[in-house]
Amino acid sequence: MGLQEHIPVQYPEVVLSVEIYHNFRRRVKTQELLVLGRQTLTELRDKINCSTDQVMQKAGQHDPSGYFLIEDVFYTDLRDPSATDLTRPILDWLRNSKEEAQKKWEYIINGELRHKQKAVVGEASVSHLPRFSSVEMHKIYF
Repeated sequence: MGLQEHIPVQYPEVVLSVEIYHNFRRRVKTQELLVLGRQTLTELRDKINCSTDQVMQKAGQHDPSGYFLIEDVFYTDLRDPSATDLTRPILDWLRNSKEEAQKKWEYIINGELRHKQKAVVGEASVSHLPRFSSVEMHKIYF
């Protein structure tokens, strides 16, 4: 089931709005995708256009590795035999540095990191990471 085809929505279906931003011009949204809860993360990943991926592909250095981090869970895409698990170094660091990792995670969760970023780079910085939001279907009219 492709992300661009028309798919009937039936209650109680979850619809996620996924916004993708340019990695240098951070206020520039490059894509917005509506994804049904029954669609897979691989379907979503295949529809995300990344200019860096395109450049690397043309240079013959494409790396198919990738992952999503959603609510503290890594979802690694290892469909391609040449893909590597990019989460391994992160998880190894977490295992070997639990106390430091906990402090940094609390720093992020409490919003202290965002406040510090604003103090250093100002309001111009908006995360270029995908943003996920849900929409309750009973409030949507087509």
